[in-house]
Amino acid sequence: MKQIVCIGWIVLCLLLITSCTAYKTHYRAQFVGDDAYAAQSGDTYSYRAKNITLEKNQVSITFRDFYGRETLYRVENVHQEASIMLEIHISVDSSLYRLVLLNLQTHEIITLQQGSGYAQKAISLKMGNYAIKSLGYDVSGEVMLNFTSLNGVSVESSL
Repeated sequence: MKQIVCIGWIVLCLLLITSCTAYKTHYRAQFVGDDAYAAQSGDTYSYRAKNITLEKNQVSITFRDFYGRETLYRVENVHQEASIMLEIHISVDSSLYRLVLLNLQTHEIITLQQGSGYAQKAISLKMGNYAIKSLGYDVSGEVMLNFTSLNGVSVESSL
């Protein structure tokens, strides 16, 4: 009887170790800098903890242990060339965090911020649809985005 219990514990420990290893290897650090990964449709991500404060044209996200690719905003139905102003505050514990703008038709990627920093960006948009995506690997911190000028462009949160 003791032998069966011991074997059960060994099997349980092996399953736990295997599942944790598979979880960490599903996401890779090199994905953060990979434009082809960023341009893929759909989101795949995990957080240990995440807190969102969402207001009109502004979001604040505090998170722990972020892995993957998540769409934060969609900029849709840009019917003519336009520009938007975006204020970005990022404070993270690793350079393995990247905020990008993706043109959904051409899959062109513009890096808005890599790692921690502050920026005010004037972003020129051509006709089409866009997504603002967050990419990370084992990163914790806070991201604040504030659209200070939209010039008639429709911006929708995906959170």
